[in-house]
Amino acid sequence: MGISATERLHRQDSFLLNFQAEVVAVEARAERLELALDQSAFYVESGGQPSDQGQLGEWPLLGLREVEGVVWHGVDREARIAPGDCLEGRVDAPRRRDHLEQHSGQHVLSAACLRAGLGDTVSFHLGREESTIDLAGAEPTRASIAAALRLANDCVLDDLPVRVHEIERSELHRFPVRKDPGVQHDVLRLIEIEGFDWSLCGGTHARRSGEIGPIHVLGWEKNKAAWRVRFLVGHRALAYLGDVQHLLDATARAHSIHWRAIPESMRGWREESLALAKEVRRLRLEAGEREGERLYRAQGEGQGGLRRLRLWLPAATMDEARALSNRFVGGGGALALVGGLEAGRAFWMAARAEPTPIAGWRADVALRNWLGKVGGKGGGNERFAQGSGAAEAEEHLRALHTLDLDRLGLPGD
Repeated sequence: MGISATERLHRQDSFLLNFQAEVVAVEARAERLELALDQSAFYVESGGQPSDQGQLGEWPLLGLREVEGVVWHGVDREARIAPGDCLEGRVDAPRRRDHLEQHSGQHVLSAACLRAGLGDTVSFHLGREESTIDLAGAEPTRASIAAALRLANDCVLDDLPVRVHEIERSELHRFPVRKDPGVQHDVLRLIEIEGFDWSLCGGTHARRSGEIGPIHVLGWEKNKAAWRVRFLVGHRALAYLGDVQHLLDATARAHSIHWRAIPESMRGWREESLALAKEVRRLRLEAGEREGERLYRAQGEGQGGLRRLRLWLPAATMDEARALSNRFVGGGGALALVGGLEAGRAFWMAARAEPTPIAGWRADVALRNWLGKVGGKGGGNERFAQGSGAAEAEEHLRALHTLDLDRLGLPGD
């Protein structure tokens, strides 16, 4: 014997949060128990709006699904519930209010976009932090979005009645609906915002447009064949605008400027920062070259007339270490293996003088052999090679102190 379709209480009263219902069927599934009720105020995800959350009796609601008009309510697998039991349902009020604001605001914004010369809304998504509509047609502009927002927020401020109508499909031609989604139900649910919009929709909605709250567009971008508009409504918009105002005010006060001057000031700060970074890099390169020259002169010729540099520079940048290495081997008759730390990772570079101090010695071979000992990867050529690895300075230093640099760069070693 089939189960009768669940009566959807929210379709006539989106502000109904508590209700009594009789359990008409119970199904035990692997992860939860599912209950069919004779009536329910819980909204099941559809049309871009997520499902409600809440409680059924003493058990948290674990999910909702609809099968052929029957709404199944998930509860704990261990709950002792049988057909004929009566339960109290409690809808999560803040979540319902938030979704009600976003969905009603979407109707208003979509209608306003059409009035402002933008395209039809082809899809809607109510996200955890922001919502989106996808618009067909030409790319929105700042002016067209501003015009749509003015119309949308005027609708909110006008506090227009919002009415729910249930009509036969054969009657649909009598109403100026914004879009016919093509559903084939015999009875259709029509949402009217007096004098502003008519839409077919099964979602939860405000009773008057003033309950929706402010509507704010965050931005828009191309999404396949449509333009995706990101927006906030009601308490989400108020929270966002409050955060932005606080951030702008704090930034402006910290720099003793008006908040409207922040963009121009930021351009100046960026230019100054880039110039300082360029100067710091130049000075570091000069410092690296001077240190390479000092080490070359201080070391003197070693065994076989060669100068050998094994060096760990935990405070140097990669650019500085490269300048040091190149300057050290640039004096001739020299080999170098230099490492350091940058952004939490070790870097290593091997270099040799030209002409080759040791026949067959290659920097890329030396680096590969070294990274084989300490871990990492890199590459280069016979004169210079560079790589990176894990930052284990003590282990690296112990291996570095006992290293036979002459043999390290010989193929096959």
